[in-house]
Amino acid sequence: MSLSLTPQKRRVYAGEPLRIDFQWQCDLEAGRLQALNYYPQFFNDPNVEIVIPRNTANEEDRVGIPIGGRRVIGTRQRDESDAKNLGTLTLPIFIRLKEPGTFILPSTRLECAHLAISNRTLGQYAAHFNNELFSAEDPESKYERLYVESPPIEIEVLPLPEKGRLPEFSGIFAPVDIKAEITPRALSVGDLMEVKIEVTNHAPYGMIEFPKLSRQKGLRGRFLVDDQLGELWKADGTIFRTRLRALTTEVAAFPTLNVQVFDVEAGEYKLIYTDPINLRVHPKDGSNFIDISNYAGTQVSLVEQPEGIWHNLEANVMN
Repeated sequence: MSLSLTPQKRRVYAGEPLRIDFQWQCDLEAGRLQALNYYPQFFNDPNVEIVIPRNTANEEDRVGIPIGGRRVIGTRQRDESDAKNLGTLTLPIFIRLKEPGTFILPSTRLECAHLAISNRTLGQYAAHFNNELFSAEDPESKYERLYVESPPIEIEVLPLPEKGRLPEFSGIFAPVDIKAEITPRALSVGDLMEVKIEVTNHAPYGMIEFPKLSRQKGLRGRFLVDDQLGELWKADGTIFRTRLRALTTEVAAFPTLNVQVFDVEAGEYKLIYTDPINLRVHPKDGSNFIDISNYAGTQVSLVEQPEGIWHNLEANVMN
């Protein structure tokens, strides 16, 4: 067996998402492996934020594995010469280090029980966490404990520069693409419309936050905005949604949004701009504007959106 944790790079900025690739290679028969024990020390470090992204590999290549007290889905690559062997399990892990300085990713140890005889087929419903890697050892079965360790890794964490940072810095790191979409584009003053902001970034869902829309200068005095952003999963980023109202017929477009991000390559901040979106706002009940005081103390929230929270499969009786 062999175990490795490979960071995408060894030098990052504080708050920058860092991808670490977990790889466990094992030439033993998968049906004889049981009771996996893998608790990396940095999973319990309060200065380390950890996100394990959703697996998007083909269903037959997925396998459920317990890591750090979590149930996650990794990708299994079988050995063509012996399909019964476990092969290679891989899993991307994203971490975000909060404090500047030198961070030591400690050595990690993976243990598992190796049964004297084959117990079952690992692949059956493996992605649904009912394989033997989650089961405790059977005291009536003959087995031995095997383990393998990964070496420690040193990561340099640089402080984010103060120069040029705005109070509404998004915490997003370039490269990033941000697109806005409005529906409907023709409506009456005061009617609800939905804005969808699609952020495409190397950081996974759960590590991207979008600044409050009410802080956008182009929206002030022209739109009533709900700052409660709904989030939807996407494979390469996050989709944010919320609702707003146009307060006057003088609004001709949903304005350009500007988001400050940090460019790691240049070592400086820069602004990302979205394209403006044309709108047609008609009078309502003979009025060309709506009094914002009518909505004092109220909020407009999206209904619960269950899609994409637990899985990206169509709902059926089984799931």
